[in-house]
Amino acid sequence: MRDGWIDHAGEGRPLPFETRVRVRLRSGKVMRVARAGSRNWEHAALADPAYQIVQYEVVTNDEPSEI
Repeated sequence: MRDGWIDHAGEGRPLPFETRVRVRLRSGKVMRVARAGSRNWEHAALADPAYQIVQYEVVTNDEPSEI
């Protein structure tokens, strides 16, 4: 079960470190399931254009990991 896509305004990590998420980058690419504490959030906080997160989706623990 998923909660749906949530807009991310670039203000850093909005979730607990261990929360599993998918992220949609400014380029339109969707990154696979990762932890909210992953390097993707660090790059977004630094405003690295290649990794800017525009949306994220919380993934519940009953979904298989795609990592």
